[in-house]
Amino acid sequence: MPNAGRGTHQPNVIHLLGSLIAVHPDGSSAGSVPAGRASLLVQRLAAASGTALSVDTIIDALWPKGAPATANRTVASLVSRVRSALGPDVIDGNTTRGYRFNLGSAWTTDVTLAERLVNEAQSRSSSAPALAAASAHRGLDMLDRGVPVVLSDADADADSSDASDASDASASSSSSSSS
Repeated sequence: MPNAGRGTHQPNVIHLLGSLIAVHPDGSSAGSVPAGRASLLVQRLAAASGTALSVDTIIDALWPKGAPATANRTVASLVSRVRSALGPDVIDGNTTRGYRFNLGSAWTTDVTLAERLVNEAQSRSSSAPALAAASAHRGLDMLDRGVPVVLSDADADADSSDASDASDASASSSSSSSS
């Protein structure tokens, strides 16, 4: 569980740059972020910087080509999966109020930390150039982890029948083109 027995006031971090991971302040794993739409949910909520998103907004983000009739229940289930994996404090809210990434004392993102370091470097640039350079270097190290993870609709649907249908169709067209 996040920060359990760690005696620290630093938040756990969701890394949005590079691989989507959750880590404790000491760098150890804070749990595995569930794959598929659950990871898209974490990314979307974390990108909102602590602002609550309505369930309709979340549904639009998770199913840009049209949501299933069970989308509300599926969002609640995805939130439950994320809370089970990362702890109950990672996402706040419910289907009535919407959901928000619990940005603050318990959780933050690598993007938020990098922004803070850039701001710190800018504010110290004239009075303490060495500290400014150190802050900028730490920010660059964080950003050097990679590019933001963006899953396509196809990636999110990898476990659905659509993926197997596409595979079946591809196999059919390959066998018919070889005839």
